[in-house]
Amino acid sequence: MKFSKQSLVADLSPFADIGSGELKASEKGGQVSIKIHRDSREIKVFVDLNSGASSVSIGKNSRSYGSFSELLASEYFANLRKWADAQKEVLSRAVPSKAKLIPINARASSGEQVSSADEALNLVVARRELDCVKILLLDGPAGIGKTGLIEQMALRRAEAFREKGEALILHVKSRGRVLSNLQDLMAFSLQTIRSHITYDQVPALVKHGLIVLAIDGFDELGDPNGYELAWAQLSELVDSVRGNGIVILAGRDTFFGKSSLLRDVRAIKQDIDEVVSLSILPPSQEKAREWLLANGWSEAGLGNEAVSVLLEEGSYALRPMFLRLIAENIRARDVQGKSSGFLTPTLLTYVIRREAGLFGKAVDSVMSQSAIEEFLWKFLKEVARDMADSQTEALDSSSLQWIAEVSLPDDCDSDVAAIIKNRASVIALLSPDERPGFRSFAHSYLMNYFLSLVAIDTLSAGEVPKFVRRNLLGAEFLSVFSDTSSHVGSQSSERIDGFFKSMINYSHRPGSLDRSSRNVGALLLSSLPEASAFLDLPISDYQVDDVVMRGTAVGVSVERVVVNQVDARGADISEVRFSDCSVVRLIGDDSTRLPPGFPLPKVVVTQGGGQLSEAEEILAWAALRGAVGDGVTDVSDARKLRESSLYKLLGKACRLRQYWLREEDDVYAERILRDDNWPVLQRVLAKHGFLRVEDRQAAGRVPSFVHIRQKQRLISEDHADSHLKEFYADLVKESA
Repeated sequence: MKFSKQSLVADLSPFADIGSGELKASEKGGQVSIKIHRDSREIKVFVDLNSGASSVSIGKNSRSYGSFSELLASEYFANLRKWADAQKEVLSRAVPSKAKLIPINARASSGEQVSSADEALNLVVARRELDCVKILLLDGPAGIGKTGLIEQMALRRAEAFREKGEALILHVKSRGRVLSNLQDLMAFSLQTIRSHITYDQVPALVKHGLIVLAIDGFDELGDPNGYELAWAQLSELVDSVRGNGIVILAGRDTFFGKSSLLRDVRAIKQDIDEVVSLSILPPSQEKAREWLLANGWSEAGLGNEAVSVLLEEGSYALRPMFLRLIAENIRARDVQGKSSGFLTPTLLTYVIRREAGLFGKAVDSVMSQSAIEEFLWKFLKEVARDMADSQTEALDSSSLQWIAEVSLPDDCDSDVAAIIKNRASVIALLSPDERPGFRSFAHSYLMNYFLSLVAIDTLSAGEVPKFVRRNLLGAEFLSVFSDTSSHVGSQSSERIDGFFKSMINYSHRPGSLDRSSRNVGALLLSSLPEASAFLDLPISDYQVDDVVMRGTAVGVSVERVVVNQVDARGADISEVRFSDCSVVRLIGDDSTRLPPGFPLPKVVVTQGGGQLSEAEEILAWAALRGAVGDGVTDVSDARKLRESSLYKLLGKACRLRQYWLREEDDVYAERILRDDNWPVLQRVLAKHGFLRVEDRQAAGRVPSFVHIRQKQRLISEDHADSHLKEFYADLVKESA
């Protein structure tokens, strides 16, 4: 690394005592000497500009160091040994033991498979021969284990610091705020490990390879105008750590990739800096089974029909968050004979039922099990709402007790209320936060689920809660909201219809300075597959930041709507009528289906993370998915397939989020199973091994539970897949 008098003064200035004035520096014979007041004493620092060899002098005492970075790491400045010890103590409580660690399954952009924190750390090595910056992108959906991997990496470095002296990792989290300043977040992270280092000293330590800065949830650092501020902060950070700096950015898989980072962060020099990505994937079905067996489950339990379906490849249940929820709160007997429909509400129902039985005899004697469960649902929704309204991810015990009190029935006995208030704040779904006395949801996904229920209930009643008026509802929340609205609609079409009827004209209400119109528009469009086919009014005149669509949408009208980004992976919106709309960025995959009038986006992110920005490429991609009407494709087999009534029904069935379909279970399942074409489709699916039917005793009758295997594969239209090609041929033949 190159040194100069100016750069050395800039690096040491943050370590000077406040009010001590500017540093005094002089240069002579290739050596710089600097006087700095630190901890109320004068320190003289000497640095050789060529070799970086340094020394420090305090009075008559002096000490020499082989490099300037060693000087910064010493007890005279950063005292990183003390930092490592404190961080090791904090993280050893947060990171599960080796027996409880869920296997890591990740793939680097180089194609290298990564299966441990140590292997991931090998990707985080600075190139010391150049003044550069190395950026490691960690991407993956919510609950996949990004935060857990960073914590494991940070613990490994802290444990090995005294022996190896490798860079420590400062884990910075977004903390659920709409607009987050990186310096504020760094200060909070330093405070949690009781470090004496201040946030303004961090860039110098990163620059000299002493600290790796890991920003977790970078995609959440937005502002009301999008992500320009996040990019600007990152660009400024890159400039400040250029040298031997390493930065880890963790966020959802659709937010950024190498190409978008190079385009939006101008401080990154493509010919000098290095950008490496690591995509975190769910553990394999075999690894998940092995982990559950090691954490309390039995082979017989894993053989349960409902459980085995949950653990199929591609299932949400393979994500570490859900695996832990299953291992810690669910047993096979809980789901025996049950229809495992939507994963999140299914698992939470069992967790809340279990928690309701732990309040003790004093509560059980005056409240029924169902009443306690009802209280817990209400309590958790109010906790999520309070957190979102306050733009935080944690609440103190007094706030939780107050929320518990207002969630109780009005006639609840005071002694019983006291017991419930004390017990409610320590239920399994709430975990100790980094701040003593505070608790947060075990995962942000769970908070978003309860918050989604709040959004549907309040907006249906015509109330616009504070978090909708104030917050930036990003893609992570909208993804959970899309799933939640699908579950609500499957159980009660009237409830979701009420949401649409109450909010569809919201954009035409008198204007205000808040964000409610943008957020309501995002919620309406993200729940479009749940809209009623008899929706008379169009969804019109909205400007929206993010939209996440899943499932099959009915033929409603969308007029004069501008969307910054639409995530339509797996969605079929071919029946939606778009008029005078615009989309800046579209995320799609092989199963995305678009209508003829869909507005062509400026950028398309394709399956696998590729990016299209040329108009001809985007047109060709959209045409293959139906956006230009009759000229969908030149492949006659594909055209015949899409015209098949059986294939249309298959698409609807595969885009349902339910694991098992059964009549009388939900509205959407009944529409599939009572369709006149279902018996034929069922026969073709069974013939090719894509169907599983279980007859299980439930509620005094023997209903059939139907599960379609490999849903994503079935609607990918991959004619190069010989098995699929035979299946498609049978569908076309049976439809004739």
